[in-house]
Amino acid sequence: MLANKPEMAKEWASATPDGAKLPARVGEKKPPARTGKRPTGYRTR
Repeated sequence: MLANKPEMAKEWASATPDGAKLPARVGEKKPPARTGKRPTGYRTR
């Protein structure tokens, strides 16, 4: 970002506190739990 948008990089750097404890990576998102119910609007005949 410093090469492409230095103004934005400076703004972000000033907004982030020094020594902020940010995670190195964000965990993977878990798929939604399946409830076994039919979707709404499902019709049987």
